Parts: sequence; C-alpha cells; structure tokens
Amino acid sequence: MEIRLTNPTNRNTPARVLEIGNVDLYFSYKTLIGVRGPGVSIRRDNEWGSTTGRHFNEMNLRDVPKGNEREVNDAAVKAIASLFEPEL
Repeated sequence: MEIRLTNPTNRNTPARVLEIGNVDLYFSYKTLIGVRGPGVSIRRDNEWGSTTGRHFNEMNLRDVPKGNEREVNDAAVKAIASLFEPEL
C-alpha cells in the first residue's frame, strides 16, 4: 500500500492531501476538510474563510457533498478501515 503526502495547491498556505492506498484525506492547515475513497466523498462546510475556500477549489472539493466535522471524521475512519478489510 502506497502512502504519499502532497501539496496539490503549490501555495505557501498549508494544504495537503494524505493519500493512503485509494483513500485521500484533504487538509487545510491541520484541519481535515475532506475525504474521498471507495464509496465516500464528503467535505466540511467552509467555516474558516477565503484561504480554506481556495483550498476547497484547488483540491476539487467545491462540489463534493458537505457534512459536519463528525460526519467527515467518521467517513475518514470508515474509508481507512476499508483498506484493511480482506479482499473477496
């Protein structure tokens, strides 16, 4: 399983994607703002401001369904847990 940490925006403001297998966790500064993986695509509503708004746009999260902090965190845990389920 490959693990990578990238800066897809190439900005000085911290925006990172932590890729674990086929799960992508999106961060603005140190805050988890979105998750994509098998059967899940969710992001937080922008509660912060224009910089995080740019991060959403530049990481192609603008049109992803929104959830609250708990829903996004739960989706991240579920997506990561799916990486360790046995393949059928």
